[in-house]
Formats: sequence, structure tokens, C-alpha cells
Amino acid sequence: VPVALGPWQRALACWEQQAPQALAAGLEPWRLSRLELCEVHGLTRIHSDLFTTCTQLTHLAAINCPGLVEVAGVCEAPLLRTLELPRCAAVRSLGGGDAPRILEFLDLNGCSALREEVVWEFVRLRRARSKVGGVDALVTHKVLLEDTQGHPAGTILPVTSWVLERTVAGLTPFYALAPPSGPEITVPAAEEGRLFRTAPPEGADGLLCVWPNEERFAAFVAGLQAVEGRGRALAVSHAAKQAVMVKFHRAMDQVPHRGPAAAPVLDEALRRAEAAAYAGRLNKHIADDDAWLALLRPCLQPGYLPDLLPHRQLRCLLGCGVEMDQARYVEHERSACRYRQYRCEDRGA
Repeated sequence: VPVALGPWQRALACWEQQAPQALAAGLEPWRLSRLELCEVHGLTRIHSDLFTTCTQLTHLAAINCPGLVEVAGVCEAPLLRTLELPRCAAVRSLGGGDAPRILEFLDLNGCSALREEVVWEFVRLRRARSKVGGVDALVTHKVLLEDTQGHPAGTILPVTSWVLERTVAGLTPFYALAPPSGPEITVPAAEEGRLFRTAPPEGADGLLCVWPNEERFAAFVAGLQAVEGRGRALAVSHAAKQAVMVKFHRAMDQVPHRGPAAAPVLDEALRRAEAAAYAGRLNKHIADDDAWLALLRPCLQPGYLPDLLPHRQLRCLLGCGVEMDQARYVEHERSACRYRQYRCEDRGA
């Protein structure tokens, strides 16, 4: 049935293939707050009409759209907080202008045709500010789900280290958590999801951007340091790591709601996180290791990697670089990894 299309629908260049009747049937475009386009092969350009007509849009995602070359008019989106373009390999332009002041998260992972200089021009006014005395180490927090060792449910505690302790079951991995006051507490890593859960990563002061490629980004940061100084380069690099953490946490959050459909999203986010974590170890950012491990290890829970991607190889989260089957991973942590840590029996040792 022929229908009249408004500008917000024409903004999607692939509308001929996407059954515009479904979009037109009673949907009021100004109320649209989220829009996700997955593997839309006919999509070549997202026009500025989309943002000027759908003024309530807060989230836009175009995922693995191989023909998409430009997203225009993002600077005109008044409420847009997240823009995700993962695996849109042909994207070359973000439409010119600066990122909206309200934009919080930008995912360009796998946008191989998008040059780092183009990304920088888009995000530089929202870049993270370097802090006095340098950039803080990355930290992952756990939220207690039950009253634990004198701390009530709902308490958010930072992970300070990961250690092996001897229990009746043998060597068992624990997280050490730091309360605001008093001694640190330890919780078994296997209790993720029952005793505690991973909190969303903290945001940076500015826009968090997942850059197109980890290796190319490292080269870009090296050049940025020569022009704008080490403090600026460290701040941008730190914000990029936080963005990858946010990407992974968002992928984990999708699993309970999307089931098997979340498998490729989780796999992509884990690959990028593995690359970022291992790059940090190669650059001797050892202080970040516990944060990465505490963030990534929950994917070993039932319902996540073991069920969605059972045959996927996993790179050691402790940073030694070894890849292995998931079934071997826990034993590798306990007995084989050269970076494993033990709790000293003598605390003064």
C-alpha cells in the first residue's frame, strides 16, 4: 500500500527495502527516542532530517551496515546521548561540525575507512580533560547484592586486586574490595551474579569514544603527544580505555534481554576489550590489570560465553597473552599463568 513518507523516513536512504508502511503506521516521529538499524545493506547515508524531525532521539545505532558512508547532522541532535556505528566499515564522514555537547558515548569500532583525524575533529571539543597530577588508573567497581561482611546490599566498592586464596576447595580466585573505611574485604570471584555484580564503568570528563582500531589509535596518540603534550595524550588514551569498558559492559547488559542474538555483539566487545587490555600491559600500564580482569571475567558465567560462544578462544585476562579454550581457563588462572597472585599467609611478608 503506497504511503506518504515524511522527512524522518526519507532520512534513511534504504527506505525502499525497509517496508515504510510499518514505520508509518501510527508512529509519531517526534516521540521516537531509540532507533537501531542492524545489517541494513541498503543504507548509504543518514540525513540530518532524522535529527531535526526526531527531536527526542537519545540513542541511534547502525550496526554492521556495510554501505553506510556518512552520518550527517549529528551536531543538530538536541538530545542524542549515544551514537553507535560498529562494523560500519565504509563510514568516512560524521557530517562535519562538532559532537553535540550532550553526547556521552560514541562507538566507531571497526569503522576502518574513518580516519583518526576525522574522529578527532569531531570529538576534540568534548575530549577528556587531564587531571592535576596525571590520569587516574582504571578502576572496576562491584555492587553488593547481599549484606556482606558488615556492608549492606547496594554498597559499591572498588576492586583493588585479584588473588588466589587456599580454601577447602583448593586455590580459589577472590576479588579484594576497598570499603570507604576499615580493612578491605574479599569475595569469591565465582559469586558474581549472586553476592555481587559489576557496576557500570565510570565515565570520563567528556565524550567517551571507541576509536575505529586499537593499533591505529595508538599511533595517533603518539602523534598527538608530540603536538599537544604528554598530559593531553594520556587523558585521551585513558578516556578511550574507559569507552571500551563501557562498550563491553553494555554488551553484557544485552545478553539477558536478547539471548543468542547478543552473541556477535558480546564477541565484538570482548575482542576489543582484550586488545585494549593487552595493549595496556605491553605499555606497562600494570595498574590497570585488575580493573580489566574484574570487568571481563564475569563473561565466564553460565548464560554468557559458555552458552552463547562455547567454542570461542579466550585470551588470558591476567595479561600473559596465552589463548585457550574456555574449559581450560580457570585451571590456567590457578596453576599455569605466570601473572597469578597469591594471598600471603604472613601479611607482613
